[in-house]
Amino acid sequence: MKTINQIQTIDVSALEWFDSINGNSYFAGKVIINYGTDSQVTLPLAYQYGYGEQYEYEALKAIKKAFSIDIDMNGSLWRFCDSHQIILRSNKRSAKKAELRGIQKAFELWEVTNEHNQ
Repeated sequence: MKTINQIQTIDVSALEWFDSINGNSYFAGKVIINYGTDSQVTLPLAYQYGYGEQYEYEALKAIKKAFSIDIDMNGSLWRFCDSHQIILRSNKRSAKKAELRGIQKAFELWEVTNEHNQ
């Protein structure tokens, strides 16, 4: 799957940790394109600083990079999905720092595996 027209659904799932000592929020997660189909693609969202809807902006950046999409929707994942009639399911929940670190380790393993398979 390499074209935007083949994207039917986008599922974004993120975990967020609030560092109460320094007053910063961090998140990590994944983006699943065409969940549950033969053309399913999973993209990681690495552990990074951000709060609110930042995880959705980063999800759109990951999708645009993975599919070589060069369109500007002002960073809005919702606008992107709405204009291309793509079903969007997005959620974020609070988590502990260790959970986010676990996602980061999985992300690093994913990168190494993909490097060797290319």
